[in-house]
Amino acid sequence: MKIHISNIHNAALSDRVKLQHKLAEAGHALGMYELGIFSYPVDSDTPEQLSTRLDGLVSSLEHGDRVILQLPTGNGREFEEKLAWRIQTYTGHYPFILVSTEIGKDYLSMLHSSERVLAVKRWLYEDLKKLMGRDASEKLFFHYADETTSELNDRACLTGFLDGLGDLKENKDAIQVCFALHDNDGTYSSRVAVAMLSVMRKTKSPICFHILLDESVDEVNRRRLTKVAKENGAEIKFYVIENSIFQKMKNTIFVKRYSLASMYRLLIPNLLKKLNRIIYLDADVMVNCDLTNLWNYDTHGMPISAVVDSGIARGGASALPIKTGMISKEKYFNSGVLTMELDKIRSEQNLWDAFFKLYSEHFQSDSKENMPDQDVLNLIFENKVNYLPENWNILTRIERLNGSCLRSGIYHFAGDKWIQYEKIAEFYRLYLELREEVSWEKSVVNNELIHLLRLNEYKILQLQNLASQLTGSRKKLIFFGKNTLAMKMLCKMFALRDGDYFIDKDPIDVDSTRYGLPVKDASSIVTEERGSFIVIVIPEANNGTALKNLEDLGLQNGIDYFVAPSLTTASQGGYEA
Repeated sequence: MKIHISNIHNAALSDRVKLQHKLAEAGHALGMYELGIFSYPVDSDTPEQLSTRLDGLVSSLEHGDRVILQLPTGNGREFEEKLAWRIQTYTGHYPFILVSTEIGKDYLSMLHSSERVLAVKRWLYEDLKKLMGRDASEKLFFHYADETTSELNDRACLTGFLDGLGDLKENKDAIQVCFALHDNDGTYSSRVAVAMLSVMRKTKSPICFHILLDESVDEVNRRRLTKVAKENGAEIKFYVIENSIFQKMKNTIFVKRYSLASMYRLLIPNLLKKLNRIIYLDADVMVNCDLTNLWNYDTHGMPISAVVDSGIARGGASALPIKTGMISKEKYFNSGVLTMELDKIRSEQNLWDAFFKLYSEHFQSDSKENMPDQDVLNLIFENKVNYLPENWNILTRIERLNGSCLRSGIYHFAGDKWIQYEKIAEFYRLYLELREEVSWEKSVVNNELIHLLRLNEYKILQLQNLASQLTGSRKKLIFFGKNTLAMKMLCKMFALRDGDYFIDKDPIDVDSTRYGLPVKDASSIVTEERGSFIVIVIPEANNGTALKNLEDLGLQNGIDYFVAPSLTTASQGGYEA
């Protein structure tokens, strides 16, 4: 751990600046490193320029370092607050604050965020004591220093301020929990906050959160995450990921469909070098149990512990290692909840190097079915997994079909983005309550509700249009697409008649018939008389060109054809997003 002290440059030599120089020199004599800050017109910077400037200022900092930030810098509170949060992102610690002259009430949030605040004037100490309230008794220090005090006094000022620094180190008995975060639209940070809140509500042991993030997560959301952790008695540390190492995967279907953050877990052994063990959780989880039990679970000497992916094990989906016979579906694990024995992983291999080697060998074809992060982890740790009971990674898209009661465990909302309000399960209800507690997640929930109301309104309108088309003389029905759940439901809804038929072959077809009706080629629609038929279509039909095929024929949605998932509920295979 290195200690840094800020010093202002390129500023007029006022008493404030002279005192900051003097205290910085005392810090140098004690072996501290200088964090140089140049005075300049901050308002001339664009947000991007300011962000780049701040990264340059803190580039010498390493995780675990501590910083004494002398205030005010003269560059304004907004600059100083952003700098403080950037320091926390790089070091894992909010800077200590040293105040050498009067600051206003708008600095209160910075004073509250810091573990220690030092005032070097008695009147300043008394002012800050009133301003900080209860916090003052725990974190406010006083040691007199001015332009005339001796170097010995100035050194004593700083050493007294930092006395007992070891007390500030992390609790070694804390359960270490890691999340990865990429947040282009600003909504996923709040989802991580919800997951953190669920951990803290159920876990009795001390918690330390490690957040792997990139530049998409701004200072505002980092501050919010810190607030959620601190208010619930947990520690939190941030680690900035440089995305250039993922350049080869940047434009793949996988990254566009999911997120670069899914790759960050591969860097955990290298980033968190001081830790022996960590629990990794995807952002879309809700913990409904005490994580102490998972932390203490017997690993049987294996480098990772995980749960078999129940969706894949039941045949509801597949993965490249299973299709190619490299791993059986009964052993393929879901990587959204992992206990990682970091020392053991480091002793066996470099996880990132092992990943990139296997990725280069097996994932050169870009397919929407590829999940290279999870697939490669399965290959790397083949026969080296301690398999956990299913309740440690409950996939909600499967759990909702079971209609079971709320269980003790970790609920994982993988591929289950929208709450199904028409038949809400208890775990959805609990998750919604947690989301409502995170202030900046409320707007996300409200937008989801508005979206679902509009979707239901659209479904009703489509059903009304369809009903008007089917009243009176019954039109011929043409079902365009495979036998999906939505298509099955609509086939049951309408009494099939002679003359109706299907388009697009399906494995259930027998001798080119389905449900006793013929399965024809898409060109059959061309021969039909306009107005005598209605097409029920699955958008993915005919290799994803079905809707274009119908539009090219001049057919209109809601009159000549209807999209099957827009007519059914989510539990019937309909749209939920």
